[in-house]
Amino acid sequence: MFYEKPRFLVAGPPKKISKNVTLVRTAFLIHHQLRINSILRFFNEIYEKAWINYTKNKIDKTAVIVNFNYDYVFVKKVFSNNKIVTIINDDFICQARFNNGNHVKESLKITCQASDQVLAVSHELVDQLSPYGNVELFLPWATSSYRIPNKNIYQRKKLLIWGFIDGRIDEVFLQNIVEAHIEYEFLIVGPICDKFLPFIKKISERNQNISLIGTKSLTKLPLDLILCAIVPYRIETRFGRSVTMLNKGFQLLSVGLPLIVRGMPNFIKSKCIFDVDCVSDFSYALFQVQKNFNNLQSDISHLVNVNSDEQRYREFIDHIKASHVN
Repeated sequence: MFYEKPRFLVAGPPKKISKNVTLVRTAFLIHHQLRINSILRFFNEIYEKAWINYTKNKIDKTAVIVNFNYDYVFVKKVFSNNKIVTIINDDFICQARFNNGNHVKESLKITCQASDQVLAVSHELVDQLSPYGNVELFLPWATSSYRIPNKNIYQRKKLLIWGFIDGRIDEVFLQNIVEAHIEYEFLIVGPICDKFLPFIKKISERNQNISLIGTKSLTKLPLDLILCAIVPYRIETRFGRSVTMLNKGFQLLSVGLPLIVRGMPNFIKSKCIFDVDCVSDFSYALFQVQKNFNNLQSDISHLVNVNSDEQRYREFIDHIKASHVN
């Protein structure tokens, strides 16, 4: 049984999508960003528990509850006879809009302490949650197998920025590297945040070596012409410190593209991943990628293979087994 993101006030009917999978959508009373004290958290808890209790009759005590909700402080009250494995997949304190995130910290603390195991997707999150109990690293995974790219390096004259384009990107740094490397075409691929759109339009009008492509899958891009992927985030942000691997990171690596990243000091280390701060760092990294593109493929394939979905699934099953032992 898979509980989808709850709706405001009114739940949805269960949907059986296969023999073994049923989708259930419950309801909440107060948005998680607004539960700024124990009273509001209590009223929401009563409401959400009622909906979950209404649908949980098919879950027996042998089932392991995998919880992705940092704010489900009541998870052990609802599933008192089950093992609880909580996965924290983002820095929710960083995202808090009120009360300096203190209410989020409290919810995280209660939820983690109510869980039999806690997994987090980055080293920074592991450190953040460690005061609440034993927390283990559980990285994102490669959803595709590694494929050997075309080895003709001389035709690779494009650089790729792929994914959601928003304020995490450093405008000044992006403009500087675009102007410093007019010999390359910068492909900006993905949906653009409304607040970031004026800058993207301005920089693309000013520089002929920028192409705005919109949303496209990697397989629809001219991969044989792309030298590497770039993630040019701002430096010294809490978001950047919380990232060990982006979800899109392994997707880019799986098609043979080295990564040049910025603003993520705790990012996974590898010879095929270049961490830069300034334009001169970027230029040197670009030179190294161009010089060693084919030699870097062995490091890329290894990184993708040891972080495959099969490998991560085995790790997850080991965590499930460990929760039963504990």
